Amino acid sequence: MALDPGHGGKNHGAADPRRKGWSEKRYTLLIAQRARALLEGAGVEVWMSRVEDAPRSLQERVRAAAAHGVDAFVSIHINDHPVVGARGHGTFFLAREVFEESRARLQEFDAQTRGAVFDANVRLAPRQPLPPAGAARDALLDLLHQGAQHEAVHLAHMVNQALSERSPFGSRGVKQADFGVLKGLAMPAIVCEVGFINHPQEGPFVTSERGMDALAAGVAAGVTRYLALRRGAALPLEAPSGAPPF
Repeated sequence: MALDPGHGGKNHGAADPRRKGWSEKRYTLLIAQRARALLEGAGVEVWMSRVEDAPRSLQERVRAAAAHGVDAFVSIHINDHPVVGARGHGTFFLAREVFEESRARLQEFDAQTRGAVFDANVRLAPRQPLPPAGAARDALLDLLHQGAQHEAVHLAHMVNQALSERSPFGSRGVKQADFGVLKGLAMPAIVCEVGFINHPQEGPFVTSERGMDALAAGVAAGVTRYLALRRGAALPLEAPSGAPPF
């Protein structure tokens, strides 16, 4: 599976109001590293979109994840809000209204990544053979994408629930969103906002060693629950209770 620490390089993300020079990009990497260690300890193979403070565009992240052949994609972020007081974690999957755009991107990335080689941090998995370009190939990609979108709802709920068990600041729920990093992926993909960096209490929690440990454990627990369900039994046709239909 893939962990995507949000931001990096000149893209700092949300600034930490209590720690000069520190920002979202640093904390998302630290949380992802902790989650990776937990997942690997549970026997899950993990690929990370970045392993240092390096710039990587959304398109590069998506292309590399698609080429790597991962089971799931979790992008980790920390929220902020102009009105101090907003708090809580939340998870997001791709909104229905941008599904067609994402399907088109998937076809584009499939064509561009055939035989592609990425940097040394990316170890490509062997690509499964697909039909030649044409209607059959497009139909197969469409089926893969629709299945991934369905499973993303379950992945989002499982990660959100696991975070709720470890964060004292409540959940903002599972929602649909138009995030660029979710477009063009043929695997279940979610964005996880683990909390608000500028909340007077939650901010210090999500940027503390104890808080990052707890949030990483939540991400890892949600992913392992999802993978266990996926590998042990077919996912139910209905969305989880309270989930928006997709």
